[in-house]
Amino acid sequence: MGDRFSAVMQFGISRIGVWLKVRHGRRRTAEVAKECGCGDSSGGYRVVQRLEAQAK
Repeated sequence: MGDRFSAVMQFGISRIGVWLKVRHGRRRTAEVAKECGCGDSSGGYRVVQRLEAQAK
């Protein structure tokens, strides 16, 4: 899925965990991305976007 997704998984944060932090924890994607080792906020945003697309 890409390097940023791999970085998220490498640090043990599941996609569901990222989604929960962003959508229900009202955390900024930049904070979540930094926490899981992504270079910028787009990594966290893409995880959330892909997960929501799969749920449809």
